[in-house]
Amino acid sequence: VGVRPRPSVTIDHLAVGSRSRRTVRTPALPLPGGAIDGILGVDWLSGQRLVLGFKQKTVEITQSKPERPTEGQVVVPARRRLGQLTIVDADLSGKRISAMIDSGSQLTVCNKALRDLVIADETRRNVGSEHTIVGMETIAGEPFSGELMYLPFLRLGGLHLGNVPVVFADVHVFDIWDLKNTPAVVLGMDVLRQFDAVSLDFGRSQVRFDVAADQYGTGPTVG
Repeated sequence: VGVRPRPSVTIDHLAVGSRSRRTVRTPALPLPGGAIDGILGVDWLSGQRLVLGFKQKTVEITQSKPERPTEGQVVVPARRRLGQLTIVDADLSGKRISAMIDSGSQLTVCNKALRDLVIADETRRNVGSEHTIVGMETIAGEPFSGELMYLPFLRLGGLHLGNVPVVFADVHVFDIWDLKNTPAVVLGMDVLRQFDAVSLDFGRSQVRFDVAADQYGTGPTVG
């Protein structure tokens, strides 16, 4: 949500599973609650493949590898922007947008340019939607607020999602990614956990969605 000066430390040796690194420089954040000691960022995932197994309740970090989608799976090409994965082929009700993946965000967040698209669409369809103000906080416990609304139709490659909840917040990260004036949405865990699993391949720049069996029929649609 903004820029804050923080002290940094150097970790002599950090190991997560079978992967380890030495001399890891990291900012020291006042993480609330004391339940965790740190957060792995996209710098740790460079060239790796992160698999979030929601159905099996597993997290995997493996080497990047080629894969062919099977029934119930949708593979969407992406590109890297400052380490994050941006889905290349995405649109909101036919309007091209940028869709980022952020496994660290609990809620899906959009910028003002995308909010303007939603408002224009609601006006065109003469639909009066009520937008709710919700409270949120950063990983460092800093409070901020946003405006909850619903996206009527979101397409990510061959994946179609309807009535997607999204929070508009004019946060600083859109400036960092140079997306302030481009309609953009950051897909959080609220959307990702609708799937059996989501695979983020940072080495091959692609995202795989495993659609639940009861959701996969005439097409990969999630609502």
